[in-house]
Amino acid sequence: MKKICTKCKRQKPFEDFYFRAPGQVGGRCKECVKKDVSEYRKANPEKRRVAERVWRKKNLKKSIAYQR
Repeated sequence: MKKICTKCKRQKPFEDFYFRAPGQVGGRCKECVKKDVSEYRKANPEKRRVAERVWRKKNLKKSIAYQR
């Protein structure tokens, strides 16, 4: 089965979309989502740093394990 991406308007197979919940497929394809996230991170570096610090404080054990 195929679906049309709401951003690029191309018809793609379901495998090219992220699943939001069981049985629900997101509106934008993985390629468009990755582009949007990359652009947002480049445009908002300080927000990203703050969010990463907050995550590290909340998940200290995971952060230390990942760094090993």
